[in-house]
Amino acid sequence: MAKHIVTGDQYRTIDRRMREIKRMLDQKNGSPLDPEEVAEHLQRIIDQPSSIIDCSLQPMIPEGWSIREEDQIKSRFQGELIWSPEKIGLHLDEAQKTGSIVGNELRKKLEGQPVLPAKVLDYLLAHPALIPPDWKGKYVYFWGSVYRRSDGNASVRCLYWGDRGWYWLSYRLGHYWGHRDPGAVLAG
Repeated sequence: MAKHIVTGDQYRTIDRRMREIKRMLDQKNGSPLDPEEVAEHLQRIIDQPSSIIDCSLQPMIPEGWSIREEDQIKSRFQGELIWSPEKIGLHLDEAQKTGSIVGNELRKKLEGQPVLPAKVLDYLLAHPALIPPDWKGKYVYFWGSVYRRSDGNASVRCLYWGDRGWYWLSYRLGHYWGHRDPGAVLAG
């Protein structure tokens, strides 16, 4: 679970706003706010998972695999991402649209794209209700984390909808990538 450092100023600002809400609810002649609606909004804040993904942190690394800096796409997105499906694009290279391309060549062509790391994949697997439904039927790859398997082959993990829900798979860069294999990128 994400942890956030709350500064004193942030705490005081939130406290002032909460006191103002309570003051508005406690009016003699009735509140201008609907108390049920206020309670519902506050409960949504409590129940909602944090939507901030720290993409600078290591994603899950399967046993025997590694992530080497020299394998990574330099333009990958790093830093904090506030999850919103509208901020995410599914990128297909022209070669994928009309046929296929070898993963090693695709990796070179993705340089310059803000590809998302597997940390986003891990977050979405933990919160599958946040995955856009139109991703079903696609293998959505997270090129911002290129792995080395124990056999030395480079591989990228993807998100896929199967019989039992969402799960991850991986594909070696020596194989061909087609129209069902988009890369998740930060939409610009």
